[in-house]
Amino acid sequence: MNITLEEFVKRFKPIENPNGNNAVDEKGNLLYPMFESYNLEDKFLMKCYGKNHVWTCVKGDEEFGLLAGIWSIDRLFYVITEVAWNEKDEELWIHLWEECGTENGCVCDECSEYWDKEKEEWITRTWNHDLDRWEEE
Repeated sequence: MNITLEEFVKRFKPIENPNGNNAVDEKGNLLYPMFESYNLEDKFLMKCYGKNHVWTCVKGDEEFGLLAGIWSIDRLFYVITEVAWNEKDEELWIHLWEECGTENGCVCDECSEYWDKEKEEWITRTWNHDLDRWEEE
């Protein structure tokens, strides 16, 4: 069962990473914190909150999203929430972004091309260091 990131944030209330590794929206609002699996402070927080407060960002077929629990296969990072998940939440999928090169285009801002559905073609991007953003070529 899928829920949106907005629904996830509202329902489970992700906690901010005190180390500052947090994904935020364009207004600076916390979307989800990113906790690494190798940092001792992060492991301490996971133990403090308990396993039912931990979500894992994993790679699906062509997308990345959150699954309830601590997963090690295809794992990128963890999210810790104030509100615990329960058994029925184990089937939730919280979509975060598409894999680079899919028909929806890249959203990681590291690729040099993206798919523009309106133009029905791949658009090459160049990095503009002065403006600190991508520009179309």
